[in-house]
Amino acid sequence: DGGQESAEIASQRDELNARLADLQAPAKRAELAHSRADGLVKGIDQIMRDRQTEKLLDFGPSPANPVHWRAGVSALIDSADGLHSETVAIWSSPTQREEALAVLPVSAILVVVGAILVARGRKWSRRLTRRILRDRESAGRWIAGFMVSLGSFVLPFIGLMFLAGAVYLTGLVGTRMDRVFEPALEAALVFLVARWLATQIFPTDDMRAPPLSLDGDARRAGRWYGALLGLAMGLHHFLDSMGETFGWSEAAGNVILFPLVVVAALLLWRLGRLLLLHTAESTEDTGEETYRARMTRLLARTLVALAVAAPVLAAVGYVGLSKFLLFPSVLSLMVLAALVVLQRVVVELYALLSGNREGAADSLIPVLVGFVLVLLSVPVFALIWGARVTDLTE
Repeated sequence: DGGQESAEIASQRDELNARLADLQAPAKRAELAHSRADGLVKGIDQIMRDRQTEKLLDFGPSPANPVHWRAGVSALIDSADGLHSETVAIWSSPTQREEALAVLPVSAILVVVGAILVARGRKWSRRLTRRILRDRESAGRWIAGFMVSLGSFVLPFIGLMFLAGAVYLTGLVGTRMDRVFEPALEAALVFLVARWLATQIFPTDDMRAPPLSLDGDARRAGRWYGALLGLAMGLHHFLDSMGETFGWSEAAGNVILFPLVVVAALLLWRLGRLLLLHTAESTEDTGEETYRARMTRLLARTLVALAVAAPVLAAVGYVGLSKFLLFPSVLSLMVLAALVVLQRVVVELYALLSGNREGAADSLIPVLVGFVLVLLSVPVFALIWGARVTDLTE
């Protein structure tokens, strides 16, 4: 009627708008609360990043200064005495001693089984893998051999778990000893996995499509470098946890960890030289430098540069920055090695299912799966280089 709205409809419209405003009010309050919380979280994250940066750039006691060497030796001796005194105090309790003796047969069985797995597990796995891989042209045999090769680190680690269980079963583990066992097992796992990855990247027998173009001597050296680098990484984690448990001074911690920094840097430099040798061999074989060869050469030169810079920074006094550059680089190298191994598994599975043995590596499906694996590894690299889980979940 002339474009005018009736009073009844206008009243109904006002009522509906009022109801709508009431219903939207909780959502608007939630949005405001979320905005305030997000601002607080960003502020806290910035404070934590600033503190982390200050800690990395902190100039501390130089481990090369002989004045601090005595503090490092004293810290190690005091820590060992503390663990010994704690164990002796627990054993001095008649009740605890009776409980330990009561479970002694079960503990002895666990020790025997654990010791056998630690001593022989890797040899059993490698021996069975060699038998399976006698026919190197079969994708099925390669996959079966790969699955069996996992026992090279799984069986020894299970053995270590048995040994730790035997000790815990006696009840002789005190508070400090308990805080030492966990990082010790983690350190052992890092070493075992690094040693297994080294055998996959620098294989002994499998010469069909090896990951790197290296001769037998270079591959043998690579296996040693990779295993020792994992050992240095594990020892660093263990000693770092020991320092937190026993309250080592900064000077003592720097002195104790500095040899591991030097050893890890030397091994990283050696691995970088092997990668440079691989790029030279692969370029000579193909007659041109491929994209993969260029990326490998860039990675090798980065590792060499880090291997030179890390000990120098630590010797000067920037131990935190040195460890931040060195050990995350080692973990990143392990993740890259794992990606190479997983890509090989994908290629062999595709060859097994499709029967296309020769062109499996360049087929579309393995390439796409490899791309997905790289994307999935990005959060892992972020965590290695300082990101927090909350950063990724947000």
